[in-house]
Amino acid sequence: MNHPTIPNVRPHLVAFGSIRCLGLFLFSQFFLQRMICFTILCAGLSLNTFFCNTNLHGQDGEWPVVYGQAVSAYYAADYEEALKYSLEALENAKENFTPDHAWFYLSHQMLGVLHLHCAEFDQAESYLNYCFELSENSAEPHTYADVSWNNIGILHQQRGEFLEAEPYLLKSLELHEQAASPNYSRIARTLNLLGTLYTDMGRDSEAQAYYERSIAMWDNEAANYGIERARGAAGLAKYFIDKQEFDAITQRLEGAIDEIVAAYGRRNATVAANRAALGKVLLAQENYEAAEEYILEALDIRQQIFKNPHPSVASSLIDLGKLRLASEQYTEAEAAFAESVDILKQVCGERHPDLIPGYEGLAQVFAATDRLEESNQHQRMAQKLKLMIR
Repeated sequence: MNHPTIPNVRPHLVAFGSIRCLGLFLFSQFFLQRMICFTILCAGLSLNTFFCNTNLHGQDGEWPVVYGQAVSAYYAADYEEALKYSLEALENAKENFTPDHAWFYLSHQMLGVLHLHCAEFDQAESYLNYCFELSENSAEPHTYADVSWNNIGILHQQRGEFLEAEPYLLKSLELHEQAASPNYSRIARTLNLLGTLYTDMGRDSEAQAYYERSIAMWDNEAANYGIERARGAAGLAKYFIDKQEFDAITQRLEGAIDEIVAAYGRRNATVAANRAALGKVLLAQENYEAAEEYILEALDIRQQIFKNPHPSVASSLIDLGKLRLASEQYTEAEAAFAESVDILKQVCGERHPDLIPGYEGLAQVFAATDRLEESNQHQRMAQKLKLMIR
C-alpha cells in the first residue's frame, strides 16, 4: 500500500474485555511506487497505529469482538476474512449506533482502507467519502478529520490524480501538526507522502524538503515510534537512492525487515515493501545477484497475499524487468514489463503514471532487440503520460 487509516482493536484486548480503539494508518507503501504502490504500505495499503480520542474501555457487546477479528485477519493478510468481518462490524454498528458514534465511523473507515489496500478504488471511494463527510460535519472529537483528509489524499495519489491529492495531504499534515497531542509517526509518514507526490510531479526541490523533514522526525530518538519506524523505512528508499547513500538506507531496511518479520511474520505487505525497497537499492548499485533474491521474494509475497491483479505486484514486475534487462535477458525482461503494464491497465486504467516505467522498460527491450518502431512507440506513450502529470 501507500496511507489510509483504519481502526484497530487488538485481539488480546478483546480477549480480556478491555477494548481500546486504535486506528491503522495504512500507507501505501509506494513508497517505492506509491504502492499504488501501496506502500499500503504500506503499504503499506501497509499500517500505522494511532490512539483514537474516544475512550472505549469497559464497553461490551459484539462490535469490538467482530472488529477485532477483522483487524486480526488484516494483519494475517487474509483480506477475504477481513472484508467479511468488517462488513459484519458495519452491520452491527448500523443496528446499534447512530451515525455520529465513533464505531459507526470506524466501521466505514476500516472498509474504505481495506478496499484501498486491495486497489479496489471505487469501493474505497464510497466508504472514505462517507467518512470524510461525517468528520467534516461533526464537532465530536472522534471524527478524525486529519485521518479523513489523509485518506482521501492517498486515494487520489494512488489513482495518479496528483493535483487532486496535493490539497488533501497538505491539509492532513496541517491537522496532524495542530493536534493537541500530535502523533509524530503519522506526521512523518504524511511528510513522506508529500515527498513522494512532489517527486512524481517533477517538483524535486519541494520533494527533497519534505523527505528531509520526514527523515529528521524518524531519526528523533526521543520519539517513541516503536515498530512504526520500521514501517516507514521503505518510503525513504528513493530519497537515499537518488543521493547514492546506499549504506544508510540498507541499514534502515535490513533492520526494518527483521522487526516486521518478528512481529507479523514473512507473509505481510509491509515486509514485501521493505524487501522490494532493498532490491531497488541493490539494483542501483548493480549488485544484480543480491538484488534478485529480494525482488523475487517481494514478488512472491505480493502474489500470495493479493489474489486479484494488484499494483504492488506490477511494481515488483517492473523491478524484475529492470533486473533481467540489466542482465541482457531480454525475453524475460519483456515478459515482466508487459505483465506489469497489463495489470496496471486493468486496475488503474490507461492514463495512470505508474505505466511509465513499464513503457520505458519495453522501449529499452525493443531497442536492444532491433525493434525500433515498437521502441519509439512505447517511448511516445511514456512521454505522453509524463506530460499529463507535470
